[in-house]
Amino acid sequence: MFKKTGKKPFYSITIVCCAEKKESDYFNELKKRCIRKRLKVIYENNTYGSTGGSYNQVCNTAIDIKKGLLVEYLSDALTSSSNITNKSDFNDLLHELGILVQDIDLIDYRYFEILQLTRIASFIEDFKIDDEVCIVTDVDHFESDIVNRRKDCEDAKIDVYISNPCFEVWLYYKFYDTKPSSNSIFLDSSKSKATNFKNYLANKIKGGVNTIEVANSTYINYAIDHSRKNLEYNSNNIPDIFSTNLSELCNKIIKYM
Repeated sequence: MFKKTGKKPFYSITIVCCAEKKESDYFNELKKRCIRKRLKVIYENNTYGSTGGSYNQVCNTAIDIKKGLLVEYLSDALTSSSNITNKSDFNDLLHELGILVQDIDLIDYRYFEILQLTRIASFIEDFKIDDEVCIVTDVDHFESDIVNRRKDCEDAKIDVYISNPCFEVWLYYKFYDTKPSSNSIFLDSSKSKATNFKNYLANKIKGGVNTIEVANSTYINYAIDHSRKNLEYNSNNIPDIFSTNLSELCNKIIKYM
């Protein structure tokens, strides 16, 4: 029923994560290696510390980005549909786009400026959109926040990729196919599990992991295979210690490298 513009952008993945150095270096390198700018990365800075950002900050940013994509998607569809003359036509368009609106009466179909589109986005109950927005996070001290915000992410169709205790677990599986022993890692009780693991990996691999060098398809495939073999979930349905589900995200990214 409605015209297509033919200007639909290439499918893209937007990652929102804390601004830790290892993650920044790694995903920036992946972004360079992806064709046609398919990968975008947003780093959330911490408002209370020197590095990283809180999980709630990351979650809120991801949800805002997903809403913005929806507004852009609707804007393109609406401006290319010249035959919308009544509320029924507008409802048909939303249905064609796979969008359900909680209460169509709350939307004035006659005005399609960005301001009105933003109002539309706030009433979206369910929608389908090709571009993906996701979160990459450590467990570290965020586990309760990850659990508490799970429904918010599910409602916004945002996947969450988690490494326990930290991102360096993903880097570890680029080299090793079995889980490390807790007894050889958590030696300093005054430090967090994440800090202990980072120190362990820096000592285990001579010179430490060169994050940029391992951001290639060979090492990514190693990590996908090794981490999947060792993936376990805890009682909160979060990757257990020395587990990560980043294989699911990187398996998508590698197709565009």
